[in-house]
Amino acid sequence: MIKKIRAEEKLSVSEIETIINGCVEFDTVAFEGVFRFEDTSKHFFMLGKNAVESLIMVTKPNLRLDFSKAKIFYDLKTLTCKTVFLTLYQTARNVRIIGLDLQIRYIGEATTHTLYGLYNFGHSLLVDRCNIEIYAEKQINTAALANYGGIDTPLDTQADNLSVNDSRIKIHIQPKESLLPCEVYGIHNYFANSIQISDTYIEVRNCGNGSDQRAVGLYNNGRFCRFSNNNVKANGGPNTGVSLEQAHACGMIDEGMYSLISNSNLVGEWGGSCIGLLLKGEYAKVNGCKILSTHTIKGTTVRIEGHKIILSDNILTSTSRNARIIYTVGSAVTICGNFLEVLMNPDICKSGVGIMMVNCSDTIVADNQFRNIKNCGIYSKQSRANIHNNVFRSLDLPSDFKEVMEDDLNYENRLEKGENFFTIN
Repeated sequence: MIKKIRAEEKLSVSEIETIINGCVEFDTVAFEGVFRFEDTSKHFFMLGKNAVESLIMVTKPNLRLDFSKAKIFYDLKTLTCKTVFLTLYQTARNVRIIGLDLQIRYIGEATTHTLYGLYNFGHSLLVDRCNIEIYAEKQINTAALANYGGIDTPLDTQADNLSVNDSRIKIHIQPKESLLPCEVYGIHNYFANSIQISDTYIEVRNCGNGSDQRAVGLYNNGRFCRFSNNNVKANGGPNTGVSLEQAHACGMIDEGMYSLISNSNLVGEWGGSCIGLLLKGEYAKVNGCKILSTHTIKGTTVRIEGHKIILSDNILTSTSRNARIIYTVGSAVTICGNFLEVLMNPDICKSGVGIMMVNCSDTIVADNQFRNIKNCGIYSKQSRANIHNNVFRSLDLPSDFKEVMEDDLNYENRLEKGENFFTIN
């Protein structure tokens, strides 16, 4: 059965929620017209020790929420705790959200509270062909989609099997002054397993100043997750790339296990320190991606802190003035068949290293092509690695350029570790 909710009927939030949760399983709720919501308080619930306020709470399982003929505007002036437009409760299993076009605008004062578009606790949520935009001129923590599993386990969690397909996420936080720490996430997956995100465009921007201002396109610490055919950009504001005091940006952070990342564009740009992809888990495979760290003083295209990771057949580039295309402290890492290039004239660069290994063991570096790397193609500090069949092709490089180098004090002073990114729960 299809139940329609029309904007011209001017139903209250409570009435809309009653219609949704009063449906029989496998019903469709179709929204039609332009909906405008403001600071309407509704549900409070506890998430650990934190209070959460949700405008609309869905509790019924096996529903299809069809927004393909609707547009939703949500304006907020205050945040008193974690605030959500639409929450899917634990009982809301197998819900489908189709064609949601949601624009959220925060017009209040700077706050340490967090604003979410969708917050999911339900198993097997499908988000298909949705568009979520969040805009603020003051500092707020925010995420367009948060998926909360809550337990670090290889067994089932409440929010497993999330699927996001063919969707668009855009977040712009543009404060005039940076007085508070501020984190911006496109999609944040917290300990939910077996999720998949594909054919999705994510752009997040945090124009704050300083290292405690963070923009992250995708964050995951769940297991057995797949990320394919996505275009993810995280940026820190002005595109001059000459100030270390800009916000820090990372295209994707993966702290999970057994992740598959393929055929995606991952970019960290326009920040004081930028990382295209940060790998902190184990058994990840990254294949066929274009990964970039650009317009930044301190740029690392791929930073590997986890172990037993395969990085193969990717295009890895950087326009950083201190480029580290790959920086790894992980063991049992395989780096093969990649194309690495610094896309900036060596005369402008302060330093540049293709692959930097620090305290690594059982690492394989093979069949990679290096271009335009200023100082050293492969630098190995106290590491054991099998290095073979790599190609070095560059123009107008200094005479002291080294293809492969081990411990050397002249390079120790140029060692620049990427920043550690923290996360919201």
